[in-house]
Formats: sequence, structure tokens, C-alpha cells
Amino acid sequence: MFSMPVGRRELLLTSAAVCPDRAVPAAPSLPAVAFGKHRISRLIVGGNPVSAHSHISAEASREMLNYFTAVNVKKLLAGCERSGINTWQSRGDSHIMRLLYEYRQDGGTIQWIPQTASKPEDVPRRIRPLAAYAAIGIYPHGPRTDAFWRAETIDTVLKLVNPMRDCAVRAGVGTHIPQVIGHIESKSWDVDFYMTCVYNLSRTPAQAWQCVGERSRIVKRRFVTQ
Repeated sequence: MFSMPVGRRELLLTSAAVCPDRAVPAAPSLPAVAFGKHRISRLIVGGNPVSAHSHISAEASREMLNYFTAVNVKKLLAGCERSGINTWQSRGDSHIMRLLYEYRQDGGTIQWIPQTASKPEDVPRRIRPLAAYAAIGIYPHGPRTDAFWRAETIDTVLKLVNPMRDCAVRAGVGTHIPQVIGHIESKSWDVDFYMTCVYNLSRTPAQAWQCVGERSRIVKRRFVTQ
């Protein structure tokens, strides 16, 4: 238990520094919310760094690749559990599944929410193996959803979500476009959760600059007025 407020960055750094070589089950110490029959901490650990996806630069991605060996990934997960973070969101590929298997062999109990990191035609056959690794929720890859939205074929995503029900896991949708969530809600899809972000990663460069330009004019106008 912390004696003073700790930010997310400080918490993760502390976890990475103090975790042991073998997993240590977490004592409940963070607020949690219901996720079907499970309880997940309101702060969970992501998987992009482990898979060397920095979304910053090739150099940053390479540093992640060099750092996140199997040993360091297991140390990360153990440190998260020690700090009360009980859920990992990551890619659902063979590399991650092997790491998760080894971590659980060491005694780790972290819950897992994977994305279907595969081509759309492969998603249905990938769901069952992910569920077999005790996934508590599964969702289609966010950039795939975004691509369907731009192509005006978003209903294809619903066909990817439906097979998850057959495996008795929470069925979600991943996206980086806020309008996708609004559309799904308006159509009342049978979806349990969204894996999304507070920014639109799928904007084109032109759209991003247009957004920045519009906001700059608003800020400038407010500054001049004041």
C-alpha cells in the first residue's frame, strides 16, 4: 500500500523495479470494476511496448524490442500484480501466448484480454485458441475496424464479434475512431466492451493537421479576446 498519491507512470516504474523473477499473486489494492463474472483493476497493463510497437519511431520500437525479453516481460507482469494491476491487454499472437504460458507456469494469475491480431478471414479460427488460454474478453484488431469504417463496410466487424459468443468470453470492439463507437451504439450491436483511446490514431496526416489548425485558431481567438 502506498502512503502517498502515486501517478500511473510512477506506479509502473516502481512495479518494474521491485518485481521478482517469479510471479507473486497480487493483493487487492487498486479500485476494480466488474467485467462479466470477473473483476478487473481500473488500471490495466497494455501490450504494445512488449510487442515493440511504440507509435513514436523505429528507434523507440527497437529499444522496446531489445528490452522486453521473455524474462523482462514476466518481471513486468509480476510487478503489475504486486501493485494490484490484475489484467493484461495485448496482441493475441503466438509470441504473446507463449509468454503468458510461461508466466502462468511461474505462478502468475494475471487476467488476459487479447486482440485478434490476424487477417479478417482468420479471425474466427483464432478466437478458440485465445479462449483456450483463459482470455476473459476478446476484440478485433483496432486498425482493422478503422479500415472497415473508412471503406464503409463496418458491418463486417459484427461478423467477427459474433463467434466470440460461442466461446463464452466477453466480446468487444477495438477502434481508434470515436465515430465508430457512436455508430455501434446507435445500431445496438451485442457488444460488451470497447478497447479504444482518447485520441484518433487513424486520422490521415491531412486530417490531423486540419484538426490542429482549427484548434490553433480557436486558441488564438480566445487569447486575443482575453
